[in-house]
Amino acid sequence: MTTKLKGAWSTHLGKRKPSNEDAVFFGGECLFGKSMEDPETVELDGADWLLGVADGVGGHNAGEMASRTCVEAMVGLEEVMPQTVDSLLKKLNREIFEKSEADEELAGMGTTVAGVGFGGEKLFAFNVGDSRVYRFHAERGLERVTKDDSLVERGDDKDRTPLPFAPSNVITQALGGRKTFKDIKPNLYDLDAEEEALYLVCSDGLNDMVEDDRMEEILRDTDAANNLEKAAEALLAAALVGGGRDNVSIVLAPYSPENCGVKSKGGGWLSRLFGGGGR
Repeated sequence: MTTKLKGAWSTHLGKRKPSNEDAVFFGGECLFGKSMEDPETVELDGADWLLGVADGVGGHNAGEMASRTCVEAMVGLEEVMPQTVDSLLKKLNREIFEKSEADEELAGMGTTVAGVGFGGEKLFAFNVGDSRVYRFHAERGLERVTKDDSLVERGDDKDRTPLPFAPSNVITQALGGRKTFKDIKPNLYDLDAEEEALYLVCSDGLNDMVEDDRMEEILRDTDAANNLEKAAEALLAAALVGGGRDNVSIVLAPYSPENCGVKSKGGGWLSRLFGGGGR
């Protein structure tokens, strides 16, 4: 069955960075190397799909190169399953490291990545680093799906030694980003494919500037599922008002099992909550 999914995306320079090293991907499309004036609607049409963000790090154009390498590979993945995404991320870790070794200007480049995937009637999330996936549900509110690969969240994990990033946010995993090669362990999370939910994927430029409670309030107040661009615009504005210290990337997508050929648990809460008669 062909999947039809409509979303919104935005990637923005922020207020303090000289360039945008973030990138976004949605189905077969990706965007990198620019700062968007306004969020845009984006659609996909296919049996399997991936969507998400990548947050590059490194000097000169190195971070942009790392995130671009990542998103171009993600949109090119033909069979979307947890195991194929796991394999691709491990392959990208080596590819990005080898590119950084071969060019002094790219030395130490790396990228985080986070996203949501659907294939074989399986819905799942994934991340490497501190980019995040959130799930917004009518009854439960905003829930964080992913756990950051950082010293703050994972503590002293001997298998995940810190990378030489900013001391305020010590990341323990990324694709590349090291002087010597080290294998990674991508984080994969099973999601309920029978449940409607609104998914938010973002770089830390959003969640470092905006508290989770405020993000939930914005999603409710903007009637997010029916106004994806408006919701993404409000989230971006909140990040900039909060300081805009980093690049900000956002992907919003309301998931419906019926649109993906999956039997629903019932409820149709997206239409009830965000539609004309549910509020």
